[in-house]
Amino acid sequence: MRATKQLYSQVDETGNVVAERLHLLPGMKLPQGHTWVPFIAPVSEVKSRKKSEINSNRSSAKIASVTYLDKEWQADKVSSDLLVNTILLVSLDIIPVPTIWRSLDNTNVEVTLQDLKSIAALIAINTQDAYTKSWQLKDSIDSATTVEDISAITW
Repeated sequence: MRATKQLYSQVDETGNVVAERLHLLPGMKLPQGHTWVPFIAPVSEVKSRKKSEINSNRSSAKIASVTYLDKEWQADKVSSDLLVNTILLVSLDIIPVPTIWRSLDNTNVEVTLQDLKSIAALIAINTQDAYTKSWQLKDSIDSATTVEDISAITW
């Protein structure tokens, strides 16, 4: 029995077989004596990519808008910093309590200091929930032993 040479080690993003920097297009035949061996990334690499995916999802989730007073409020860093700084400056009697705060849909909404604190609390809870979920998912990734198990983990 003759040994089969295995030069084909991966498939690119379009599904083409990659053979030493050459592409074997679908429908083309492999040279005689060669077999295609699908590329399977090492589990450690798949875990690393999945953790990056989780980090990206966490980044999006922690700045998702929050709902209060039947309005959506921005939770991005700039909006959150403005809100927290306003609450701090009011508590130090440096500025008066704003009576209007602009919601995500650019509507001016009458608010109290307690309303601003509640919005800030919702943003903080949302951020903590996003981190907690990412930690749990990363623990699942660390416990997974196969590419299939890792791939099944989703945000």
